[in-house]
Amino acid sequence: KNRVNNTNAIVMALDIANALPANRRKEVMFIFSDGNKPAGGVANPAIMNYLTKANKSSLQLISLFCLGNGDTLQMMSDRSSKSIAKDLGKLYKGETTLKTKHIGEEGKNNTVIEGLPKAMMITSGNREGELLAVPNVATSKDTTSDGGLLDGVCEMLVAYLQKKK
Repeated sequence: KNRVNNTNAIVMALDIANALPANRRKEVMFIFSDGNKPAGGVANPAIMNYLTKANKSSLQLISLFCLGNGDTLQMMSDRSSKSIAKDLGKLYKGETTLKTKHIGEEGKNNTVIEGLPKAMMITSGNREGELLAVPNVATSKDTTSDGGLLDGVCEMLVAYLQKKK
């Protein structure tokens, strides 16, 4: 009962890794975390600590968060990830409406990418004005997903990673 909230992103990471040739797999890192909600979350500082120690703090981060349902797929990108969001958007072939939202550091506040430089987030839900609502998350109803939406995101990310120099 955590399909949209977590499971889909984990399965997608495996699908992406399996779709990439062996040499490309060595260039991609997947980080799974919990406790990265702002207000006392410990995961994002731990992620930055790990990346800094591994000399990888300049990597572009793409958060797959609450993916699987809704009428809108949304990419939130900051200044450092704006061109990547544009490139990803060109590769997206899915049928769910794609919206790119450019945010500054303050726009990351109260999101799972708060405190992570060079980070963008891909999520899905239902548009309500300028807001995106993710239905049934963290409830007993979080048991279904839109396979077409997930396939579109996965194919977009695989195409991007295969093109990336």
